[in-house]
Amino acid sequence: MLQSQRKSDKDGYREICNKYTKLLHDCKHLYYTEQINQCAGDSRKLFQVFTLLCNKKQECPLPPQNDSETLANDFGDFFCRKIDLLREEIDSIHMVPPQINCYPSEILLHSFSTVTESDVRAVIMSSSSASGSHSHMAAEVMH
Repeated sequence: MLQSQRKSDKDGYREICNKYTKLLHDCKHLYYTEQINQCAGDSRKLFQVFTLLCNKKQECPLPPQNDSETLANDFGDFFCRKIDLLREEIDSIHMVPPQINCYPSEILLHSFSTVTESDVRAVIMSSSSASGSHSHMAAEVMH
């Protein structure tokens, strides 16, 4: 702490503390900005940086276990039980097949007439251009 009780000394001390605090803030900002930029495209790494920024303690997501083999077997048992439960749920679902009503068409086609290249071109040119260039499609018809 300050030994001197002079106002100029106290003001100088506060000024140095403020400069130090701003410098520390700027360095932290730069460091974490670089950390976030290095996580581009990797959401897992970004989440880890986010957790660090929030001062959250990272807990081990695995259940407490001293033996790796026991842990692996516990995982295997868990997923086997999960699959069995899913199968039971699927087997218990009773689905009524949808009723599809098909009615015969009222329009009967008895004969077909041939079309010319100009007929096809006219249909292409009168269609919307959403599916591609008209001139390109018409050129393909000609070949």
